[in-house]
Amino acid sequence: MIFKKILIICMVFLLLGVNLLPLIDSRFIEPNMKTFFENKLDTSVIYINASSPYDYGWKAGIQYRLQYKLLDFFIELIKKGEINPTNIENQINTMKEYYPIFLKELEGLSASTGIKLERLIAAQIIFHPLLGRACTVTASTGFATKNNETYLTENYDTNFGNRKIFRFNLLKIFMIPIIRSYTWRWNQFVNIARPGPDQYKYAFIGIPVISEIALLNEKGLGYGGTGTHLTNNESRYIDEGPGILPYFLNRNAMRYCKNVSEVASLFKNSERAANKNKVWPHDYDYDSSIWCDSEGNILLIEQTHSFINIVFGNSTGITGAPEGILWHTNHHIWLDANQTGSIYLGEEGVKKSSFIRAARARELLEINYGNITLDICKNITRDHEKGSKENGKDSWDLCRHPDKNDFAITLFSWIIVPKKMTVYWTYGSPCNHKFVEKDFSKIFEE
Repeated sequence: MIFKKILIICMVFLLLGVNLLPLIDSRFIEPNMKTFFENKLDTSVIYINASSPYDYGWKAGIQYRLQYKLLDFFIELIKKGEINPTNIENQINTMKEYYPIFLKELEGLSASTGIKLERLIAAQIIFHPLLGRACTVTASTGFATKNNETYLTENYDTNFGNRKIFRFNLLKIFMIPIIRSYTWRWNQFVNIARPGPDQYKYAFIGIPVISEIALLNEKGLGYGGTGTHLTNNESRYIDEGPGILPYFLNRNAMRYCKNVSEVASLFKNSERAANKNKVWPHDYDYDSSIWCDSEGNILLIEQTHSFINIVFGNSTGITGAPEGILWHTNHHIWLDANQTGSIYLGEEGVKKSSFIRAARARELLEINYGNITLDICKNITRDHEKGSKENGKDSWDLCRHPDKNDFAITLFSWIIVPKKMTVYWTYGSPCNHKFVEKDFSKIFEE
């Protein structure tokens, strides 16, 4: 059963990545967008300018029709027995109460693709958690850097978390190239979205509406995020409650915030969703986020439903580290794990990876303090020291590779330099691929 399920997921990755360039109906292309494609200035950038949330979903459906149809087809194969209809109903009701504009996006997407709203939500429930549960992020600025620059790094990892998978040698050989192929095609295309006239443009990769991975907005606000692992100890308390998913808060920040101070206010003043059973719409995915801005500020947010820790670059009393550096992996570092329900080192059954990667990320930031450059940031994302085996590739490194401990993979990486409105990212693991540079200063002007 596990083998069959993983194979189906592999097929989703493969077919969604066959051709990520959208199927575009020329009747629906806006004049400026048509000129953009005819001039072939940069065919790796897709613009979605909308007049309303509904219009944003509708246009996303037109541009990515093939991908949505394929996703819907394969989700139907695996969703039976996986999704309780009550969860879909709860998601709709929660969206109506807490973030109706995103429900409007889904309604527009449903109208343009012909896929029922309930099936799109089912796709989101299954697809969104498949990627990015085990990431590593860092931020550095000011005195920490060589030229008073600001950097944000993200290693975007996934962890299928099942050692038994490695008993299937065929699956091991088959699955990794498919995921690599998928992410390579996925990352070739950057979407520039403006879901409404009163919102900032922002760049993201991924599938619009369903699973957007934000990078940078037109004001120079940059993003990175990690998932938090929760305890399996039933006797421990886990903080939970209804509210807005971090995924939607992150998207709101990109649309309405121009700097990290505004992001901090948004998160602090919002009711945040969390559920210990990770039942959508209350999930812990990306409940820790790291931010940078063009003004040279950095911010890290740890959160649950009731607790939040807002850590700026100068919050040295919290971090215990020199000013201008922040880092995070997959456990609460500055919030009290006994209050939030996060894993902690030494807890029975808890793997060491997150704690080792957090310590290594901090170590590299402190070793290079005052001299951090773009090249240093690239080296941080490629680091293979201090894992489970010295100077070898393994699942406990910052640049993660599957081994006997975990089926963990660094799918790709990015580095944001907000003052230059530039993002660098790889089409695969950073140790095996070059970083591609994308200057968004002109792209946002289109």
